[in-house]
Amino acid sequence: MSIRLGRGRLARDHRWAWFGLGIFCLGLGPASAWGEPVQVAVERAVSLDELLAFAMSHAPAIRIAEERRAQGAAARDAASMIFQENPRLELSVGPRFERGRAGDYDYVVSLSQPVEIGGQRSGRREAASRLDERLAAEVGATRWEIRQGVVIAYADAVSARRQIELEDRFSRLAEAITAASRRRVEAGVATVIELRLAENEGALGRQRHLAAEQALRSARSRLAEVAGWPMESPPVVHAGLDVWLVPELEGILGASSRRHPTLLALRAAVAEAAARRQLADREGWPTPAFGAELVREGSVERGIPSDLILLGTIGVDMPFWQRNQLERARSRVDEAVAREEEAAAARALVGRIIRAHGELVSADRRLALFIDEIEPTLESNLELLRRGFEAGELSQGVVASASRRLLEAQRDGLEAFAEYFRALAELEGAAGVALIPNTVDPSIGGPP
Repeated sequence: MSIRLGRGRLARDHRWAWFGLGIFCLGLGPASAWGEPVQVAVERAVSLDELLAFAMSHAPAIRIAEERRAQGAAARDAASMIFQENPRLELSVGPRFERGRAGDYDYVVSLSQPVEIGGQRSGRREAASRLDERLAAEVGATRWEIRQGVVIAYADAVSARRQIELEDRFSRLAEAITAASRRRVEAGVATVIELRLAENEGALGRQRHLAAEQALRSARSRLAEVAGWPMESPPVVHAGLDVWLVPELEGILGASSRRHPTLLALRAAVAEAAARRQLADREGWPTPAFGAELVREGSVERGIPSDLILLGTIGVDMPFWQRNQLERARSRVDEAVAREEEAAAARALVGRIIRAHGELVSADRRLALFIDEIEPTLESNLELLRRGFEAGELSQGVVASASRRLLEAQRDGLEAFAEYFRALAELEGAAGVALIPNTVDPSIGGPP
């Protein structure tokens, strides 16, 4: 398998010959409903863009954020009600006493309905709409967080798979050195200690291989956890990822200020806080209660019919002591805090973008150096070590030391690869702009 590592529009035509690991790959099955197990129908490798698309519908954090949006619908339903208080029915009845004796009786039946006149209903509807917008914006921000986590986890899994392939290469060298040492001992031209040292190097290589296998299993498990993939069958990644030219810092800064999901969510929170502050002011208004009252007045003298009286009523609270002071003060504080949080987040994002861009530039340069000068010479260097030892030109100690240095250089290259994608994911997360071509853009819900 040959994996191309393109830069820009494949400006660098280097190829990493990433062989190894005939791993049976799992494929994406049909999208299932939330809460239902995902069926994986076809075994195949899962690319980064496929896994990102899967995560946008199945990642637990996204599903929780989507479910939380039901709060907005509930708030709109509650705000749409014309009357926020139930009508009040009162009944009073009692005897009328005449000269110390009970005579006729009186009763009073009243029905009243509080009616808001300060625009409270429109204020509640506005606050409910702003709540719904904030919850929707928070879903978008969560999608970007999941995208960042999936990209990092996918790159870590690719690095772990590459580490196994490296260990395979060095294990083959160790096997060749051990076989050559055994032949030299049998021929009487080498001591047994040389064979023991070669066997020891082979054992160390097998230990490193086992550790690399466990690292790959952990990376795949972490990837499944972040993306919402079934944990019992974590996804298998491709052998490599393309590397592109680093984007310009100025363009990223401009785009971030306009469309960053976190900033949009914070701005929606400011709008909601402002709507709730206005609602708190309106709820400080008195709420009159309009009603009707039916009164029966019993007769004072016998033989005289009782009187029925129908009255219209209106009652208004006198706002001397309570004018919703606590909620009004609290809403003003909440609005001020929301505005400060938005301003602080905007400043912090600029710093994050600058740092992530610098880290991406550094990792890109390290990776380019590895691709151009270190990786292409690996196979020839290993072959030279094998031939030199078999020809008796190099001792077993020299071969062991040189192979370890070559392995360390390869590990540094893999670390540069992982750091590149961590910095790229951090830059995407800080900028709110999709920088990896042909992948799902969470801000629009699909590939760009």
